[in-house]
Amino acid sequence: MRAFIAIPLPSDVQSKLAIASAGLPKDVSKVRAENLHVTLAFLGEISESDSKKTMNAMDLAAGANAAFAASSQGVDAFPSATFPRVVFARAQGPGFDGLYKSLCNELEKSGLAVKRDEKFVPHITLGRARKNSSLGDFFNANKAGEFGEFNVESMALFESVLEPAGAKYSIVHSSSLAKP
Repeated sequence: MRAFIAIPLPSDVQSKLAIASAGLPKDVSKVRAENLHVTLAFLGEISESDSKKTMNAMDLAAGANAAFAASSQGVDAFPSATFPRVVFARAQGPGFDGLYKSLCNELEKSGLAVKRDEKFVPHITLGRARKNSSLGDFFNANKAGEFGEFNVESMALFESVLEPAGAKYSIVHSSSLAKP
């Protein structure tokens, strides 16, 4: 299955982000509101045995990290706002770095290949830009945008199925973080 690990978002935060992303230019492929999440790790194609290892690693990492409050504010792009390819809303919270590091460590201990970002940037992908997309107006309108607060109480293993209308995500496994 094609999979990734992410933090699900509440529908009110997804709705606010969808309203903001409606202002993206037409040449940006937008992520549907119900698919918005904070990505922790993209796994790509994994086997059934690797999915079981992934679930175990997630449970261990989640149990070692306490739930925390987070928020989404402002927008940016990878690799930069000047040369945008991925347009995103920022996610802030005191537990993102620790959760990310624990998850990567547990996945690696399980023998799974992980592309570890040296500087993890918690984010919610809003869309993917094509070459020469003009996003100045969008960035100006949303650079200080407040998209809501949410509690990070779990992370989920998502399966991504590519369909003609876009990717469809479904939760395969959820791991609860420790109580604070």
